[in-house]
Amino acid sequence: MNPNMTDQSTPNIQLSNGRLVTTPLDVAGHFGKKHKNVLQNIEHIQEYVPEEFWRLNFQPSTYLDERGKEQPCYTITRDGFALLAMGFTGREAMEWKIRFLETFNRMEQALRVGRETYLDRI
Repeated sequence: MNPNMTDQSTPNIQLSNGRLVTTPLDVAGHFGKKHKNVLQNIEHIQEYVPEEFWRLNFQPSTYLDERGKEQPCYTITRDGFALLAMGFTGREAMEWKIRFLETFNRMEQALRVGRETYLDRI
């Protein structure tokens, strides 16, 4: 796998310590970006988020490149991924943002219907 760009229709998501996580390599592949640029985006995020959010959602790690050389990487949680992807542009990013908003709106509607049903019963 070329760490600078991969062809991947969906990011690889894994369960790690009870949390769903991905890596910048997988994010880069999904959005058609270079790994080094995703790392730069992550480092830019670190400048602006509270330290606790950073520690919980972006765990530093490494991987071995095609030459066997250790390279920097991160384990990224769902919240970290969402924050990162919201800064991306392009068709794939826009499609992801729209799906995110549609899902959020469906969840909001379900909560409202559930609350109204509850209030009707009391």
